[in-house]
Amino acid sequence: MIEKMLREKIGLNYDSIGRQNVEAAISMYMKKHGITDEKDYLKLISESDKHFEELTQAVLVPETWFFRYSESFAFLTQYAGKYLAGPHQPLHILSIPCSSGEEPYSIAMTLLNSGVPSGLIHIDAADVSGPVLEKAKHAVYGSNSFRGGIPETMQRFFRVKDGKYEVIQTVKKLVDFQKISIFDRNFSTGRPPYNLIFCRNLLIYFSKDEQIKAMAILAGMLTGDGILFMGHVESGMVSRRDFESVKYPSCFAFRRKNSRETTPFELHQEPAVKPLRPQAKLPAGKTLHKTQRFNIDPVTPKTVQNSDTLLKKAATLADSGNLQEAESLCLQYLDRNKLNPLAYYTLGVVNLSSDRLPEAEKAFSKAVYLDPGYYEALVHLALLKERQGEPAEALRIRKRAEKLITASKQ
Repeated sequence: MIEKMLREKIGLNYDSIGRQNVEAAISMYMKKHGITDEKDYLKLISESDKHFEELTQAVLVPETWFFRYSESFAFLTQYAGKYLAGPHQPLHILSIPCSSGEEPYSIAMTLLNSGVPSGLIHIDAADVSGPVLEKAKHAVYGSNSFRGGIPETMQRFFRVKDGKYEVIQTVKKLVDFQKISIFDRNFSTGRPPYNLIFCRNLLIYFSKDEQIKAMAILAGMLTGDGILFMGHVESGMVSRRDFESVKYPSCFAFRRKNSRETTPFELHQEPAVKPLRPQAKLPAGKTLHKTQRFNIDPVTPKTVQNSDTLLKKAATLADSGNLQEAESLCLQYLDRNKLNPLAYYTLGVVNLSSDRLPEAEKAFSKAVYLDPGYYEALVHLALLKERQGEPAEALRIRKRAEKLITASKQ
């Protein structure tokens, strides 16, 4: 019954994150509250939003930071330039799940920095978790929210407060945070069509039926030429739902195939602006990162710049959802060069997008074997272990990845 409740309220599929993980969380909180009968615990979380959120917080691990997937924001900068060249209509944008706010604030900053008037920017940000939304509204962040650093042009949108970084009011007021699930019957009621929807790493928690339902909801909320941003693991799901890639490398942006208008971005083979790089400094003179090594971005033009054309083409095909072709090119590349961890990482992403978990695990493991400091591959391995019902192993790998982040800040 608890499983049914979680599925109906937030679309959670136990198997997506590992049934043992969810059951362990339920057992832990039953013990915490002195409950021995699962029916009594179901009654508790049904009647108390506080206790329901306590459980969902334990099973849904938010993973976000400012300007995550930097190529998406490079694309957004070009989108803003095109927007400013035409009639200035309000831009309506949705970020779901918005987690603790880093993504919607990054969107607002990018648009402001591109010259879009604040009065024309309207951002809705939705999540099912009350605690993370409170953090988002507070808008004060530590170094873990800046894994890619603060680009120099964006530093003006923050002020230092007690050794942390607070988003300025000009940006805060552009974002309307809402506690709601995509499957709430009132979710789309009264909302305007969105020009841009950022919905990254949400579908991975759903069953295939819920994924189809969520995609239909999102498609119905887009303007005719609206753009949908997804996580790289979800790109294969999107391409099978009457969407097509905008063909901008590594930004994982899609539009409906019957879109009224085409965008000019497929003409570009690489971003017209440089990927966002760390510029800001932490208190006491510590830099946010000594290197770019630990950015969790998918395969990007930056990461493949030293690889040959075959691997670059594989990454581009993976971005656009052409998974079979991408896999074929990865394997061709590995026939020539069996010691490139990036090639195995790319292959892992392709297999994960195709729901071929054993093959994905093997590829990511090989990437980590060749490069023990490959943070992205470690994070994906942890996700796989959770989905395969191995919480202890997933935790061990996550701790290993976290040590890399800690070491990069010292």
